[in-house]
Amino acid sequence: MNKLLLLFLLSLSAIFSAQVLSGIVFSENNRPLSEVNIYLDGSKIHTLSDTNGNFALDIQDQKNAALVFHKNGFETFTVPISEVVGKKAEVVLLKIQEIEEVVLIPYTDEAYTKFIGYFLAQFIGIDQVNVKIKNQKTLKFSFDKKKQILKVKAPQTLIINNKRLAYQVQFNLLNFEADFKNNTVAYSGTSYFKETNPKKSNQVNRLNAYHGSLMHFIRSAYQDQIAEQGFWVNHIIKLDKDKIAPKEKALALIATKIPTSSFVKKVGNQKILEFKEVLQINYPKHYFAIKKSKIIKETSMVQQTSYIYIEGNSFEIYPDGNSSEPELMLLQGSLSGDKMGNFLPLDYEPIVD
Repeated sequence: MNKLLLLFLLSLSAIFSAQVLSGIVFSENNRPLSEVNIYLDGSKIHTLSDTNGNFALDIQDQKNAALVFHKNGFETFTVPISEVVGKKAEVVLLKIQEIEEVVLIPYTDEAYTKFIGYFLAQFIGIDQVNVKIKNQKTLKFSFDKKKQILKVKAPQTLIINNKRLAYQVQFNLLNFEADFKNNTVAYSGTSYFKETNPKKSNQVNRLNAYHGSLMHFIRSAYQDQIAEQGFWVNHIIKLDKDKIAPKEKALALIATKIPTSSFVKKVGNQKILEFKEVLQINYPKHYFAIKKSKIIKETSMVQQTSYIYIEGNSFEIYPDGNSSEPELMLLQGSLSGDKMGNFLPLDYEPIVD
């Protein structure tokens, strides 16, 4: 009897410790929607709605993530999990009724040759041998010759096989725009990750992708561990370029190794990244390698330098390395090189065996 009671109490404890979000998904005509992808953005936490539109998702200990509802042919719906915890969510997805300002160019050999290489370089990164979009021929392109703006749409969820990091990423591309006149690229989307049998070599690649990344920097800033994690941050200002060099950007160094408190403010339980000028992020990157079946940190290093332009905005940052509005954070230098090929799920921990 005592043993049965103990097992019952343990089961109750497991039930109460889990955080399960549940609800139902409808279409706009009030019909249940099945096979809707429901996930925490940037994580490995995912489920599908059943034939009656019902879903249940264990969010574990996540507190700040965005809950995403996505189904091809419908508009993506995103909501902070803080708004649905403890409630039974009822979500209505609307069918996509999009009118393009510029006629989309469907897949052809000519369009593919002209645009896909550029898109993959900006979106995936350098390693296009080990990181591939399985259904990349579903991409659609539009190009405004007058404004020199390229837009890319993905009518279907992109399935990205990353053999280098041993993940399959399902990415819902919401926007991709390249401005060739101003030499800028911006894209946004939501994603979830699946493990694909990682080996020790993949573990090394993950360590190399993490160290010195934006995720690593934000986690360090949140924990006030900038120096301990190897970063140092300088204060940079923009000079009046019209007086100095009208066609060039001019920056000046004001202060070196500034404290975290000068750009991360604590507001209640929140931590806010806020800075009037430009942050220069420096990081001496040591790569990891396998030697004699062990993962070691190499002594040689590469100096990485990046710039974060806050541009009068402020961002809440989270302990997992995410931020409230990552698409508005302007990056230049090494951090801007973080492409999908180097993206890691938000629960990633850099552990060396």
